[in-house]
Amino acid sequence: YLFWQWKVNFLKIRKDNFSLLYIVAFLVGFASAIKYTSLFFLSILVIYAIWIVFRKYQFRLSKYYFLIWFLLFAILPILPIITRNIYQTRSFALENVRFGKPAIKSFKIDPPFSSNTPIENNFQRYMKNQSTGNQEELGRYTGYNKWYKKYSLLPLRITHNPTITGNYIDIGFLFLAIVPLAYLLFKWINQKKTNYWYQEIILLALIYFLFWLFLASGIIWYGLSGFIFLVLLIVEVLNTIKLYFGRFLHYFLLSYIFLWLICATIIRTTFLPDYNLVIDPVGLKYARGEINEKTYIDDKFQPYVNIIDIINQDIEKNPQNPLKVYRVGTFYKYMINQNDQTVLDDQMLDKFAFAYQDKDDEKMMTRFKNTGIKYLLVDRDLMNIDYTPDKTLLKKGNDFLNFLKKSQGNFQLLTDPNDDRVMIFKIIK
Repeated sequence: YLFWQWKVNFLKIRKDNFSLLYIVAFLVGFASAIKYTSLFFLSILVIYAIWIVFRKYQFRLSKYYFLIWFLLFAILPILPIITRNIYQTRSFALENVRFGKPAIKSFKIDPPFSSNTPIENNFQRYMKNQSTGNQEELGRYTGYNKWYKKYSLLPLRITHNPTITGNYIDIGFLFLAIVPLAYLLFKWINQKKTNYWYQEIILLALIYFLFWLFLASGIIWYGLSGFIFLVLLIVEVLNTIKLYFGRFLHYFLLSYIFLWLICATIIRTTFLPDYNLVIDPVGLKYARGEINEKTYIDDKFQPYVNIIDIINQDIEKNPQNPLKVYRVGTFYKYMINQNDQTVLDDQMLDKFAFAYQDKDDEKMMTRFKNTGIKYLLVDRDLMNIDYTPDKTLLKKGNDFLNFLKKSQGNFQLLTDPNDDRVMIFKIIK
C-alpha cells in the first residue's frame, strides 16, 4: 500500500519525495531478517521503482540516486546480523552471510578413518560430490524430474502435493488464482485500449512468480506473498463479470469467495482430528492473551518440554564450552538454549553418513563423544518422507537406526518408547 501510494504521488506531484519508498525498503528489509526470501519482494520493488522513475525522467541519471538510499534502508534492519556473520566467517558467501560461523559443521573424525578404506576424508568435498540431502529435501516440493519437465509440472505438483502434507503447504485450489491472471493477460492482448495500471500489475505478478519458480525450489510458502498482485486482478475480473454478465453472477462469485474465506478461517482455527490439519486453538488463546507463554508451551509440547529443560540446564552448567545436541528433523531445536552454537543440524543424515563411511560402530560412538555431543533429538517420521527414486534417505536412516540399536548400551532413551513422533537420547557412557 505504501509503495503504491508513493508511486501515485511521485507521478502526479512535481516535487519528488521518496520518504514513503524508504519506509517500504525498511519494512521489506526487516522482513528479510526473518525470512531471507523476502528479497524476492525487494527485487520486484527495486525493478518497479526504477521503471516508475524512468517513466518520469527517462535517462537523467541524477534522479536514480534514490536507489542508494533505498538499498541502505533495506539493509539497515539486517546490518547488525550481516556484520556479525561476515566478521565471524571472514566471507561474503551467501550461506556465511545468512548463518554466520556455526560452532560445529560436522562430526569430528576422531578416531580417523582407516587408511586402507576408500573414503572421502574431506567433509566439504563429500557434501559437494556425494551428499543426497538436497535432492531428498527439495525434491519433496519440486519433484525428481529434470529441468523443463520439473518446472512445467510444478503448478500441478504443488496443487496436489503428492509427496508432502501439512496445512503450511496446503495451497490446493488457491493456485487457481492464476486463472484470473491468464484471463486478464488474454484481455490485455485483445483489447484495443489497454489499461496501463493492470498491465503493470500483471507484469509484477509474472516477474514475482518467475523469481519464485526458479529460485524457491518449489517451496510453496516462499511464493504466497505474490498472491497480493493476484488479489488485485481478481477484483478486476469480478468487475468485468458484472459488466458483461450481469449482477447475479457477480454477487454469486462474491458470495462464493466470502464463503471460501470463512471456511478457510474455520479450518485454520479448529481441531480436525480426521484430517491431519491440526490448527491451533491453544495458540489463539495465547494470541488473545488468555494464557501465558508457559501455559501454551506446556499444553502444546509436553512431555518434550520437561526433557528439553533438563538439556538446557546441562548446557548452562558450562556456558563457555557447552555440550552439544545432535538433531535429526524436529523443530524442538528452537527450544534449546544457544541453539546456534549447541546444535549440530543433520536434517537428512548427510553428516552422519559422512562420519559413518567406515561402518565402524565403536569408532562412530567415539566420534559422537569427541564432537561434544551428549543428547540426540530424532524425528521418528524422517524416513517416511523419502520419495526419492533410489530411496537414499531410507538407506541412510536404516544405517542410523542400526547404529543406535548396536550401540544402545551407550544411550538412555528419555522419551516414551511408544512415542511415534520424537526420540530423545542421552549419551551415558
